[in-house]
Amino acid sequence: MVKKIPTRKPAARYHHGDLRAALVRAGLELLRKEGFEALSLRAVARRAGVSQTAPYSHFTDKNALLAAIAAEGLRTLGSRQRACAALSDVPTEQMLALARTDVGMACDEPALFQLMLGPGAPEKYQSPEVDEAHREGFLHLRSVVAAVAGTGIDAPETWVAMMAAWSMVHGMAQLLTDGKISPAMVGLQDRDQLVTLIIKAVAGPG
Repeated sequence: MVKKIPTRKPAARYHHGDLRAALVRAGLELLRKEGFEALSLRAVARRAGVSQTAPYSHFTDKNALLAAIAAEGLRTLGSRQRACAALSDVPTEQMLALARTDVGMACDEPALFQLMLGPGAPEKYQSPEVDEAHREGFLHLRSVVAAVAGTGIDAPETWVAMMAAWSMVHGMAQLLTDGKISPAMVGLQDRDQLVTLIIKAVAGPG
């Protein structure tokens, strides 16, 4: 009787596109749990359960991986902002929702936020994917600002108002993550309340 030789079960393979998504997810998990310094192509490969050379089929170097992670973070932020803004038809309430979502992500995921928008995101992390995610986010912000201001979406006044809004929200996010300001300073426990009060205080009556 011929003895059968056991055949080795073929290793699981990623379908086209799945490996890149798995590596980005692994990078996001590492960034959230261990911080920026833990990110490397080798560490991401280990977390994704693939060989150390596998990431190079999608990313030329670490910076290319960081750009993909930043783009995914920007898309996530944009989705959250659109979902929150859609809860109201009032432009001013939509603006507040955008601000609360932006600040919330900065405080809840500081390492990702810094990679996306902070001083830790130099030009070498940029890519067409990141640029597109930025454009989508800014277009939504401009549309809400234009509705609040009653101006055209491409009007100079809208651009200035958008810059002012973004500067204020980004500044709040940075101050909160740095611990320079907090809800407790004004007797609050809720971060969203503080963001709302600061914006209303800066915007003034009406």
